[in-house]
Amino acid sequence: MPYGCFSWYAGYDPADFATAYSHVASIFKTTDPNFKIALVGDAGLQAGWPNNGFSQAMPSADLIGMDVYDFSSQSPSQLQASLNFLEANAVANNKGVVVGEWGLATPAVGGNGDDPAFISTMYNWMGSLTPGAGPGQLLVASYFNNGPNALPQFPSSNTLFSQDFGQTGT
Repeated sequence: MPYGCFSWYAGYDPADFATAYSHVASIFKTTDPNFKIALVGDAGLQAGWPNNGFSQAMPSADLIGMDVYDFSSQSPSQLQASLNFLEANAVANNKGVVVGEWGLATPAVGGNGDDPAFISTMYNWMGSLTPGAGPGQLLVASYFNNGPNALPQFPSSNTLFSQDFGQTGT
């Protein structure tokens, strides 16, 4: 589905996106000054940095993050570089970290399928961050356990996920 069909879509202009994002953030902050605003991109976040809309909208956010999926187009070293980039920018910009969605993906949608190494990478990286909402701290991470990302269809990864995180995908 093209993003243009969503009423909130600001187009491909980074300045338009930053302006729209900042406007919405100010509405929430005016309503409740304690409301935390998260700005979440994808694992290709560093592409075009610092001139993309994400970096321009960052001053309005309290937390920055990314959605991370195990797609075959991304090597393990690219994944690690994206995670390190997120953490470094959170620290440099005094922002907390969120992983809005993360998960495996089936080959049918371009994923690597049952990939315990991906689970390990995510577990180790998230475990290296201090819990909290301060600069470079991890506030929330959510495994997207649905459809082509559902853990039960990845037996080796599901077992490792259970060992690492203390729960299984059901």
